[in-house]
Amino acid sequence: MLRGDKVTIVNNTLYHNLVSPAMDDDGELSVVFSADITLRNNLVVALANRAESVVIDSTAVFDRNLYGRASAKKQSNTDIATDTPLLRDPDKQDFRLATDSPAVNSGSTASAPTDDLTGRARVGTPDIGAIESTG
Repeated sequence: MLRGDKVTIVNNTLYHNLVSPAMDDDGELSVVFSADITLRNNLVVALANRAESVVIDSTAVFDRNLYGRASAKKQSNTDIATDTPLLRDPDKQDFRLATDSPAVNSGSTASAPTDDLTGRARVGTPDIGAIESTG
């Protein structure tokens, strides 16, 4: 998010998206020169040399975001950082949640979409990320 105000970003899956050398100081989930931003239920896996999340001169609420590296900087006490595999086979574009992914039933219902990216209904406590697990 660059120079945005009053934006809510919910239930996304970000995997190795940040590759531009021009964005060395940014993270997969960045909030820069923005105000009143909410980031919730996002699953974030950054490249080894990149940050998961970065906030620069902004006001943002981070809630129940999941970072795929235990050493990731959590932006709130509800964010989760883990080395546990989160996705089935993302290098082959399979972004479904891994069987033991801590994303399962760990999201917040606040602002969560009623359906996931595939059209599957989110029932009860939503998963973190764009695709709801099949149970």
